Amino acid sequence: MNKDLLLLQSQILKKITDNLCERLPQGEIYNISRNLKHCISNLPVIVQEYIQAEDRITRIRKAIQIQIALDECKEYLDFIALTRQSNVNHLLIELNKLVLQVQKSQIHNLNAEEAQVDLWNLN
Repeated sequence: MNKDLLLLQSQILKKITDNLCERLPQGEIYNISRNLKHCISNLPVIVQEYIQAEDRITRIRKAIQIQIALDECKEYLDFIALTRQSNVNHLLIELNKLVLQVQKSQIHNLNAEEAQVDLWNLN
């Protein structure tokens, strides 16, 4: 259930972002529309690969890719909000939901031994 929700939220975020990009000015100096669409375009695929990953290294790699895409998306949304090109509050809410879901999923995917090693690395 948790993994299905993660995938669903990534698909929702992609769809909302695509709709926003269609309303933004095209070809402006910073290419915000194109860059935003590009950074989020593979997110559902990466999330699916993260969910299906069987080894820890692949899960970590996919989790990093997800985090990079979300961080880049947030930077573009902040710029859009700052320049008042569009109201992106609803998109930022969906983005934050997905970030929380990813964090929950990462914690849930750790087995007891991995969690113990990760706690030791924190100290």
